[in-house]
Amino acid sequence: MASRNSKFSVFLIAFILFSVYAFVFSDSGMLERMKLQKEIAYIQLQIIQKQSEIKKFRELNQGNLGNLLLKESVNAGYIPQGAKAFEFQNKQTQPPQIRRMQSPGTEKFTLYIYYGRILWVIFSVLIVTGILLYYKNKDQL
Repeated sequence: MASRNSKFSVFLIAFILFSVYAFVFSDSGMLERMKLQKEIAYIQLQIIQKQSEIKKFRELNQGNLGNLLLKESVNAGYIPQGAKAFEFQNKQTQPPQIRRMQSPGTEKFTLYIYYGRILWVIFSVLIVTGILLYYKNKDQL
């Protein structure tokens, strides 16, 4: 039969392992909070960019609307009467690509959290099983 000290030490070690899991690897643990902080920073950056775009749009709307419409129509390909059109020989075959902001990389971080949880559970089970086997063999001697 296992002694009272061995039962307490197994319980204490299991409690410590569970506490580490709860405070580090759980859904409300430190790693999840770090991931959420990265996502919040990325969303705040997008909000700032959208606000600057809205500000530019409002400035354009407050300007001279007649000149704006003429500029936009010329940019869209309209050629006013009497204007000359030039054709360039070295034109691009594909339009330029719009560069979008990359995601903050939380997908990779999420995988690390997921695998870390699995490894921690396996590690904890091995430690508790090893301690139980140690005390079982110690009692048999």
